[in-house]
Amino acid sequence: MSATPQRQGFSGSGERFGSQPVDLDLAILKALQRDGRLSARALASATGMSRNAAWRRKASLEGRGVILGYRAVIAPTYLEAEQDVVVCLMFGTTPPLAASQFELQTKNILGVIGLLRIGLNVYWVRLATRQGLLDLEQLVRAQSAPVLRFDVSPVLREIIAYREPPVRQA
Repeated sequence: MSATPQRQGFSGSGERFGSQPVDLDLAILKALQRDGRLSARALASATGMSRNAAWRRKASLEGRGVILGYRAVIAPTYLEAEQDVVVCLMFGTTPPLAASQFELQTKNILGVIGLLRIGLNVYWVRLATRQGLLDLEQLVRAQSAPVLRFDVSPVLREIIAYREPPVRQA
């Protein structure tokens, strides 16, 4: 007779005996990355923890700044893509904190449907609205690091259609 493996070995605090707490945190992060609106019950089911332990651990991740917030991912078709462009940005040397702030502010621009950091100071930003491009230009001008490159290229053809962002498996 074996106990249900999902519930076996959990303490009241939500930590698994003989397992790294980081594993539990990753389980919560993966579940929330798939659906940031999970209820306590659904989060517990997805991670194999008790409802209270999962919710406390989620609150701890939020409090420690691991989870920075929740947002809606808007399908580009809903934005009635006035345009579909990719912007290649290259900054001069940028301190890591400034890069983090720039990334956070860029993600909050309506119309940004993709943001990639390539190397230390190069970004590719995909935009679906003219206003989004204007907002990005304004944000770039406000940066303290020199802008070495700001190239805007139209997307001619989408090879892989928009889909949910992939979830990296451990």
